Amino acid sequence: MNIFSDLLTPERTLFKMPGKSKKRIFETLASSFNLSIAEISAKEVYEGLLEREKLGSTGLGLGVAIPHCRVGSCVTPMGVLASLEHEIDFDSSDGYPVNLLFALIVPYHAHQDHLDILSEVAKLFCQESFCENLRAAKNSLDMHLISTNWK
Repeated sequence: MNIFSDLLTPERTLFKMPGKSKKRIFETLASSFNLSIAEISAKEVYEGLLEREKLGSTGLGLGVAIPHCRVGSCVTPMGVLASLEHEIDFDSSDGYPVNLLFALIVPYHAHQDHLDILSEVAKLFCQESFCENLRAAKNSLDMHLISTNWK
């Protein structure tokens, strides 16, 4: 088990998510958090992801991005894992378009948790075999099982 076991649900694992821009992707991610937990404000998540992205790209490189923000309506850290139907430009430092992403939201007060979780998630996405397995998944359930059972 790994960090994804604590942050993901099958409902927040999205296979071949549509969208051809960061804004469209962020809208879908924000809605996914809200559909999972109604108290999470989709508008607040969307605006938080956009604001964070304005500070600098959350593109990790090699086709991966980790958009993230703090959200007042969030009571515990949670994430959405997604593969994208279309690669999109994320202004990553390596110039590669993104086709895998993990969106993270945390409560406002969870400063250290936020940093610790980002570090753990980035370590997993830096493993080429982890990303290859996610990209080879056949559906969202496959993605969820791969991500939550990765050692």
